[in-house]
Amino acid sequence: MKGFFYSWRIQLQYFYRRLLRGLWRWKATTSCLIFHPRRAKKKQMNTTIILLLVDDDELIRRILEEALGEGGYKVIAAKNGNEAHSVIERKAAELRGLVTDINLGHGPDGWDVARRAREIVPELPVVYMSGASGHEWASHGVPNSTLVKKPFAPAQILTAISALMNISDSHP
Repeated sequence: MKGFFYSWRIQLQYFYRRLLRGLWRWKATTSCLIFHPRRAKKKQMNTTIILLLVDDDELIRRILEEALGEGGYKVIAAKNGNEAHSVIERKAAELRGLVTDINLGHGPDGWDVARRAREIVPELPVVYMSGASGHEWASHGVPNSTLVKKPFAPAQILTAISALMNISDSHP
């Protein structure tokens, strides 16, 4: 099968490359790396994980959208509770996780968004973000969720949602 798969040998130290759209990410060190771009591309397209991100602060929403995207997730962003409810109704079968602020301004808050999402998708991983309402998490939060208090680094949200997804995937 000449030309079906082709490989490159790379012998460079600390060389990183990221292709546009984040379809492939690879690192080459002093060891030999054989890279199969076609196989990698096909595998990545079949494993898209879609998250719903809900935050009323546009700056935080954009930063988290970028961080989660770089982490390999496809992000659907909503700016308030009403918009989040409509996304949940339309895309419930595709959603694999929810990251929501608690205080979303006028309309449903993050607690309501997570409860509605869990009514439709019972095992959906939920990460709450809050600067002021964190003390209410034990009484208002859905089971098997986590809370990240503001201020936080975007990597903390990525770690929290990934950990919850790993837990939910390991339990039938």
